[in-house]
Amino acid sequence: MIINNPRTKFGGLLISKMKYYLLILLLITGCTNRSSDRSINRPGDIQEIFIDVDQAEPIYMSDFFSGITYIPLKNPGKSPMGIITKIMPQGNMIALYDRTKKSVWIYKEGGAFIGEVKIPEGKGPGELEHISDVYFDEDFKIHVLGAFKIMTLNMNGNLIAESSMDLFARYFTYDVNSNRYYGFGSGNSNVRIPDEFKGFDLFKFDDTGVIEKSFIPIEKNKQGISYGIPNYFPTFNGEYYFFKHLHDTVYKIEGDEVQPAYALDFGDYALPDEVFERRKDYGNEIWQWTEFWDNEIEPYDYIVYKTNFEITEKYIHMRVGNNDSKYMILYHKDKKETYVGEDRFINDIDFGPSPFIFMSSDKHLYSYVNANDFLRHMNSVYESNRERYSSNRMIELRRLANSMSENSNPVLMRLEFK
Repeated sequence: MIINNPRTKFGGLLISKMKYYLLILLLITGCTNRSSDRSINRPGDIQEIFIDVDQAEPIYMSDFFSGITYIPLKNPGKSPMGIITKIMPQGNMIALYDRTKKSVWIYKEGGAFIGEVKIPEGKGPGELEHISDVYFDEDFKIHVLGAFKIMTLNMNGNLIAESSMDLFARYFTYDVNSNRYYGFGSGNSNVRIPDEFKGFDLFKFDDTGVIEKSFIPIEKNKQGISYGIPNYFPTFNGEYYFFKHLHDTVYKIEGDEVQPAYALDFGDYALPDEVFERRKDYGNEIWQWTEFWDNEIEPYDYIVYKTNFEITEKYIHMRVGNNDSKYMILYHKDKKETYVGEDRFINDIDFGPSPFIFMSSDKHLYSYVNANDFLRHMNSVYESNRERYSSNRMIELRRLANSMSENSNPVLMRLEFK
């Protein structure tokens, strides 16, 4: 469903937006109190994206994509991949983080196997505990984040560098041009870091783990309520962005500045900050939030989950939802049109699987489908519609299915925009 003018539906929306932008400026101003020479974007610089989930309807792939490329992920060994939680396209290569095996699998863009890099686990030199995130950079190096430690490996798995640090971050990204990291604390109090950086949730630090800047104050009433997703740091055209749980703002990272770039407006389904003022009624500790959530948030239809925000040349892709419903959104950047879909795409291009989108490059969206799910889907089409199964549009899928077993590696899917 295309949405152009939100004000025709929500009469009181303008006032709420003014409050919203004021809150953004206050948050960033709070950030600047500890870091000088930082400019602040005005509300006019923020791109507002209105999302009316009441208008959700099926989104067909053929309306937006010219085709789907299927990339079988071959594995010369006998042991298949585990659970893939992050897809990282970079140049002519694609890296995939296997959370089960704590490995990074690297392939050429066309699917040729390059190698599997196993991340060493442990307490010793060249090892990490509690691995939480990985990043594959433009120089094809693997950066790994663990508990109070970062490590860099090459594509052969050899250690390049490692550094201990006082900061505890759960997710991070790396800027190869400045040789700096940006880490998301996910509400962690970080009592070990210098006082000047405490109370914030986003940190800039160097390759030795020394913090240089902190951004975006932690809101006490939201502290401790975290939600794990594959990527909090979308990139586009060499630029880095950041979003966090329970916030409807997407920020742009520019060196020593973090500025609001996109404001997501869910209308009547937006989660009001006033709700969190009642959290103190359920306890003062940061871990005492489950009863508050069960009583004050879960029974309502607030859009509280944002599991994807991917930026491409033409479109922004998002997945959002609440406890009952999930929605997929495409936003046309030039036309400023929003398309709200139900859960996931409908694959009417080749009638193949339609899994959730995981990542993007500047031009494409990426996902993957496990071998057994792929074969199960093909069997379902065969049983329900023999004519469709035998059609020319499913030739590539039939060929893939005939080359696979249930223990094969996943198949990577690349969706190409028109």
